[in-house]
Amino acid sequence: MTIMKYKANRPVLRSLLDDFWGTSVFDDTLLNDKKWIPSVNVQETDESFIVELMAPGFNKEDFHVTSENGLLTIEANVETEEEEQNDNYTRREFKMNSFSRSFTLPENIELDNINAKYDKGMLVLVLAKTPLPESKKLEIEIQ
Repeated sequence: MTIMKYKANRPVLRSLLDDFWGTSVFDDTLLNDKKWIPSVNVQETDESFIVELMAPGFNKEDFHVTSENGLLTIEANVETEEEEQNDNYTRREFKMNSFSRSFTLPENIELDNINAKYDKGMLVLVLAKTPLPESKKLEIEIQ
């Protein structure tokens, strides 16, 4: 009797090729089950936090940035459709691309002073800081 490894919820051809090469050969294709999430850099300066999000292929109108209950959320959604007709064929393509990223904001952010700019595939958010009150040192007497 032969024992075969079973991989649930995977296309048969994909599973066979993965078994043959010992790894997934489809990691960078449309058959990939992983969702695309854009890369983010966060930089802190004395005056602000700078959030850089790399999202090429979007327009600034595609982004939706919100701040609610101490959470900064950046979302984008794009749906495009192309159609090409010739005498012998019709080609129709659909493309959907979306993501959502959320970040917990520190308490010293001025929510009314958040600026966003999208240029050449890079969304840059500048979150201005407010000065934190100085902490007081209190000596506790032990009885």
